[in-house]
Amino acid sequence: MKNEEEYNKAARIVDQISGLSRMLEEKGYNDFFQVNGRFTGVLISMLKEHLWPDLIFGDANSVFPLTISTITSHEEPGNSHIRCSFRLAPDKENMLHITDMEILHLKQNGDARNLKLIKVTSPDDIPTRQQANASVRPAKKKNQKHKFRM
Repeated sequence: MKNEEEYNKAARIVDQISGLSRMLEEKGYNDFFQVNGRFTGVLISMLKEHLWPDLIFGDANSVFPLTISTITSHEEPGNSHIRCSFRLAPDKENMLHITDMEILHLKQNGDARNLKLIKVTSPDDIPTRQQANASVRPAKKKNQKHKFRM
């Protein structure tokens, strides 16, 4: 195990992860997350389970930047879906922040329909789940009534 200072640094990061997880849940991001494209499950559990060993026994800097992703909408069975990804990194004071958000509307075949990138400077910059989904969905076409002439 590393010295006490490194252990305390890792413990602070895990506490910050808990806070970020709560904030995302409050904004509606409460489904399973994928961490760095490898581990899937409940966000706080996945982050603690897979980050803690690296933070304590490895090089904490090798963990970051970290990307967490979740599916926020399945349009129609077997059709398209919307994925939100968040990039996390520590700042100079080792406080963990979400730095970027990507909202991606994917077709069934994996091609992108629409993409929105958000630079995050405060939690207020992160849209709710519903706002994120609406921002990449195509506008619904109004039903046009056809006039037939006889």
